[in-house]
Amino acid sequence: MDDGGVIELKKRSFVFAMGMEKRDRDDRL
Repeated sequence: MDDGGVIELKKRSFVFAMGMEKRDRDDRL
């Protein structure tokens, strides 16, 4: 896999993790 693909994958997983964290926080309110 080229570096571009790895960076894109990391970016996507990072955004996904942020979204999950936000959803988790919203559920607790």
